[in-house]
Amino acid sequence: MMYLVRFFALILMLLGAAHPAAAAKQADDTKEMTEANFVKLQPILMSVLQDRRIAGLVQIEVTLKLADAAEWEAIVEQRRRVKDKMVQAVGGMTRGAIRVDAPLNIALISNVLQRQADQVLGEGRVEVLVTDASTRAQ
Repeated sequence: MMYLVRFFALILMLLGAAHPAAAAKQADDTKEMTEANFVKLQPILMSVLQDRRIAGLVQIEVTLKLADAAEWEAIVEQRRRVKDKMVQAVGGMTRGAIRVDAPLNIALISNVLQRQADQVLGEGRVEVLVTDASTRAQ
């Protein structure tokens, strides 16, 4: 008996999801985030210095999530300037904050890179997403 109640509840839920208004809402949700909302930067690859020598490499992959998809072309034009600022910031972190013998502090890296993007593009135009970060010893 309990199985029948659960079965009918499941059927009602599925019918509700198939309702045209629900389908339209779901279509609107998928339109909100498209490729035009993101700009992927080339990976940042730098040497990590420890004890006055090169101890390894750090690689950080960054994607910019745009607040307004209409600004995609303007952001793409500025991506080299953004990446240059990020490279400078990561270079500073490779002398102490980033180590090959310790886990990466992704929150710190993300915050530093966000500040760099805000300086170049203006605050609130993009959100910096660190999609991958790793180190390897030499």
